[in-house]
Amino acid sequence: MEYKNTGPDISDILAIKKPEWVLNFLLNKDEMLLKDSLAIRTRKKYEANCGSLIATKNEALEILEYLRIYQIWSHEFNALNN
Repeated sequence: MEYKNTGPDISDILAIKKPEWVLNFLLNKDEMLLKDSLAIRTRKKYEANCGSLIATKNEALEILEYLRIYQIWSHEFNALNN
């Protein structure tokens, strides 16, 4: 069975975009999908919806922190295995 990504790899999003951009996307997804060039290009590339709505700023901050910690872990893991 072949695996097909239904969305972009966001594991390194903080290396590409500032935390403020990520928070803005999490909290204002519909607006970003209309106005932001990266969001628009990414949406066109993938068929799936961008996920559920984030209800609060605190939830968005928790996701941002998860992405920050994951990025650190991923870089450390890759450094140890290369």
